[in-house]
Amino acid sequence: MTRHDHPRPRAARTRPRGVDRGSASISFAMVFPMVLTVVCLAVQGGMWWWAREVAQTAAREGAAAGRAYGAGAQAGADQAGVFMRQYADGVTFSVPPEGMTATTVTVSVVVTPQRIVPFLPDPTITTSVTSTREVWVHAGQPTSGQ
Repeated sequence: MTRHDHPRPRAARTRPRGVDRGSASISFAMVFPMVLTVVCLAVQGGMWWWAREVAQTAAREGAAAGRAYGAGAQAGADQAGVFMRQYADGVTFSVPPEGMTATTVTVSVVVTPQRIVPFLPDPTITTSVTSTREVWVHAGQPTSGQ
C-alpha cells in the first residue's frame, strides 16, 4: 500500500538530506555579477544616448538663434550654452566659438557624459549643426544680417 501523506516527495526521500545545501547560493553568486554588469552597461548606454540627444538639441537651438537676422557672432553659442546649463545636469560640456560665414552659421557642442561603469573610457561626443543665415532681400540684392 502506498502512503500519500508523506511530507517529502519520493525522489527527495531516496537522496540523503543536506546534499544540495548551498547550491542556490553558489548559482546566485556566479550569475549575479554577470547580470549586474549587463544592467550597468545598459544604463551607461542610455546615459551616452541621452547626452548625445541633449547635445544635438542644444546645437539645433544654437543654430536657430545664430541664423536669425541680425544675430551677433556668439548668439548661437550663447543659446546652446544656456540650453545645456538648463537641461544637461551632470554632463560636462563645452560650446566652442561658432563658425559663421556670410551665408551659414555652425554651432558645435562637445559633451562628456557621466560614467557609472569604471572600466569604460570617457567618450567625447561632438555634434554640430550648420544652418543657412537669414538675410534681408531688397530689390533683388541680398544683404547680410551683419
